[in-house]
Order: sequence, then structure tokens, then C-alpha cells
Amino acid sequence: MSFSLIIFIVLAAFFFLPTLFYINLNRSIIPQMQGMMAAMAISMLVGILGGAIIGSQLQDNLFLSTVLGIFIGLISGLLVGIPISLLASLDGMLSGLMGGMMGAMLGAMVMDEYMKSLLQILFLLYVVLILTVIYMLEAEKRTEKQSFLQKIFHNPLLLAGSLSLFFFGINYVDSTVMKKLDVKFSIQQNDSQKNSDQTNKKIINIEANDFKYLPNQINLEKNQIIIINLINNGKVEHDLQISGLNAEIIKVDSHQHNNKDSIHIHAQAGNQSKVMIKPLETGEFEYYCTIPGHRESGMIGTLKII
Repeated sequence: MSFSLIIFIVLAAFFFLPTLFYINLNRSIIPQMQGMMAAMAISMLVGILGGAIIGSQLQDNLFLSTVLGIFIGLISGLLVGIPISLLASLDGMLSGLMGGMMGAMLGAMVMDEYMKSLLQILFLLYVVLILTVIYMLEAEKRTEKQSFLQKIFHNPLLLAGSLSLFFFGINYVDSTVMKKLDVKFSIQQNDSQKNSDQTNKKIINIEANDFKYLPNQINLEKNQIIIINLINNGKVEHDLQISGLNAEIIKVDSHQHNNKDSIHIHAQAGNQSKVMIKPLETGEFEYYCTIPGHRESGMIGTLKII
């Protein structure tokens, strides 16, 4: 998930929560019909916007994105409608359900290059609709003195200027700051992945005796960093070779010789040696001692990469 998308979600919540607070604060003076219309309109747009965002992130799972979009629409309809009446909450939930379904399908069907424009359009409709609902509810108030909100809505130049500055700021942040943050976030993710790889190491101790390996059956995972430690408890020199394994050689003792398709370490009697690798493929591979006669005497084992 990009920073741009996170900003969309935060701003959507920024407009929704004060609207919900406003409706709860004025629930006693909101007429039934206006309340029902407000619940239907807001929950529909919340469902569409939320469903589109989820659908864009879960394009390979339309069922899950649809369920989550419906859930968002239902919850928003319930929250907006319940302060007014049960009927308003039911209307809001049904509208939110339909909005969530449509939004999830939009998010899954629209190509990635058009997704940003789609979310911007939906967000613009979302903001304008919320402001329209608040204006409609404010117009129902019968007070001798205009409230602060009424003064704002009754001044078209102020309202238009505020909206223009708001959306100009959103586009500026999205086109400049967010790009930098997205790049920085991507770099941090890569660094985090590298650090995770480095810390997620598995140490395998293989004892070389005269003439067998303990253990002689090892199971490992692909792309996991492995430290193979050959411990020679025998009375003669032993080594260990894995041929045919495609692996990244991360670190090896200076006197050892390895390449991408062959892992080889050896140790004198009473000594040990190690190599750090990352297997890049799955399969079963044999490891064995290359000292003449040792492999034939039983110094073999099986390495399984899953």
C-alpha cells in the first residue's frame, strides 16, 4: 500500500468522522426524510470509495474485496442512520451494501494506470456530497442568527476557494511529496527485507565421524539463509560437498572453494569449517565426502529443500 493511498484513507476518515459527530449532535432537529437521505447518500459513497480502495488492493480475490466493501458500507450506514431513526439506518445500510459491492467491482476491474484517477474522482464526489448533506441539514435549522457553517455555505466564493485550495493541495502533495515518500518507503521495505533475511538464519551442525555424517537427513527451506557447520570429530580429514544445488554463496571460510552449483567445505581432524548459503531452488540433493574411499564407506547424506 502506497503513501498516496494511505492519505486517501486518512482524508476520507477526516471528513466522515466530523460528519458523524455533526449528525449525532443535531439528531433531535434533523427531520426524518432529510436524515434518511443523508444516511443513504453518505453510506453509498463510503461503500463505493472503500470498496474501490479494497478492490484495487485485492484484485485477485473479488470475493474477499466484495465482502469487505459490503462490510464498510453496512457499518457506515448504521453509524450515520442510527442517531436519526431505525428506518434511516436500514436505508443507509442497504445503500452502503450496494455501494460496497459496486466499489469492489470497480477496484477489481479498472486497470492500474487508471486507478489513481478513479479514486480521485470518487473522493471528489465523496467530499462534495458530504458538504452538500451538511448544507442541506444546516438549511433546516430555524435560528435567528446564522451559525458558522451557514455563513460558510452561504458564501459561494469562500466555499469555492476553500475547495479549490484543498484539492490543489491534495494534488500537489500527491505529485511531489508522496512520490518521494513512496520511494523512501520502498527503500525502507527493501532494507527491512534484507535485515529480515540476515536475522532469519538457520544453523545446521553436521558432525563428520569415521565414516558417517550425523545427521544424514536434513530438511531446509528455499530462500532461507543457512549456515552449514562441518564439525570433524574423526581421526582423519573429512569434507562435505553438495553438487547441483543452485544457491547463493553468502559467506565462506577463506580457505574453502565454492561456486554457484557446488558447495564444498573441509576440515582437518578435530577442526570445523562453515559456509553460509541461501538455496535458490527446491529438490533433493546428496552431500558426501570427496576424500577417496570415504563416500563408498558410507559418508553420504540427503539434503531436501522445500
